[in-house]
Amino acid sequence: MIKKLLLLPISIAVLASISSHVLAEEQLIIGRVTSITLKPSGSESCPDLNTSKTNTDGTTVLTISNDCGCEETNIQIEKTLLGPQTASNIQLQNRTSEWCRPRFPVSQSDLLIHIDGNMTSWSIVTNKDKKHLFNVKKFTQIGGVAVKDLTLNADQQASTEELIEKINSKK
Repeated sequence: MIKKLLLLPISIAVLASISSHVLAEEQLIIGRVTSITLKPSGSESCPDLNTSKTNTDGTTVLTISNDCGCEETNIQIEKTLLGPQTASNIQLQNRTSEWCRPRFPVSQSDLLIHIDGNMTSWSIVTNKDKKHLFNVKKFTQIGGVAVKDLTLNADQQASTEELIEKINSKK
């Protein structure tokens, strides 16, 4: 008897500084991608998710994944808005999707990056009237604040300043 288990491409985010110090606390940073390295599935630092295992009862479990491999993204931190101050650079490691595209944009844009456990979300940051604005669509909750409760402009952007103010008022 063969049991099949299909793994959808799941992005596993592990936050580590360049010195491999793992952070467990929620973080919100503004940073910029400095490099992205794509690694094929099955390489030394990117285990192949396609496996088979025979159980003691004689059944076989097949694990099938359609992801392309892994990516290692280096980010230069411009500002820490929530969580511990870390090194000036961090490294995020994720699985890539079936389309083999990097999770982060390959650009010099400032990004608002939210890291909570193994979940990483980001948005490009724009500056207007001395405020940092971000698109709220990629976020649900940050620092205990529901992003849907923030004041949005016509472009569906909210300010990081208002977000931090609401986070601080909850403390």
